Formats: sequence, C-alpha cells, structure tokens
Amino acid sequence: MAKTVEYYMALPYTRELVPDATVGWGIKIKELPGCMSQGETPEEALRMIEDAMRGWLEVEIEAGSPIPEPRVEEAFSGKFVVRVPRQLHRLLVESAESNNVSLNQLINVILAQGIEQRMQTKLIEELQAEIRIIKELISTQ
Repeated sequence: MAKTVEYYMALPYTRELVPDATVGWGIKIKELPGCMSQGETPEEALRMIEDAMRGWLEVEIEAGSPIPEPRVEEAFSGKFVVRVPRQLHRLLVESAESNNVSLNQLINVILAQGIEQRMQTKLIEELQAEIRIIKELISTQ
C-alpha cells in the first residue's frame, strides 16, 4: 500500500529553525533535502514549513521518489567504534589512568564537553543574528 502525504506529515520530522538577518527566520526539514521555508517570526516560519513540507511531499510522491523517514531513537545503541592513531590511544589511556577513570569514562566526558562547547557557540551565533535583526528593525523605524 502506497504511503500518502498525510502519512508522512504525521511523522516526527526534525525542524531546524535558525535566525536569518534578511528574512527573520529560516526553517528546514532536516530529513527532506530542499524542504525549507521562512517567516518573519519563529511561529510564522513553523506554520510556513507545514505548507512547504506538504508541497515537497506531493511532488516527490508523484515523481515516485523515495521519501526519507525520520530516524527512530531506538536506532542508537549508545555504542560505536572509533579508530584512532596509536599515539592518541596511548595519550588517552595515560590521561584516564592519571585521572583514575576508565578510558570509556574519559572519552564520554571529552565528547560531552565538545558537544556542549559546540552548542554554546551555536547559541551565541544565533543570539548575535537576533541582535542584528533587532538593530535593523530599530534603525528602520
């Protein structure tokens, strides 16, 4: 049985909302390449993406193209293998030993710190973009 637009619209696709100095807010559906829209406010952008998504799905279904579905959380086991140079492996083991933690614990902390720093950088960039938008709005009044 063929899946319909309504089937796909009901799935939990990832919406990425980002401030944009020229249009207010840009938004895209992460799993659907090229499915994007914009709005002057976050709320408007979220409404607009629904129309864009519906149109995107209609075109792709009519063309017989495969439609990606969102990833299911259960697809992540919490395990992955990473190959690293021997010297880095040695340095990581030595660091774990000197901190009285397992290699696994050390790498978890390092990864978490890296992600936290990346998220903070992204948040700062988004706030700076919002400030630019506000300044532009103030200067045009």
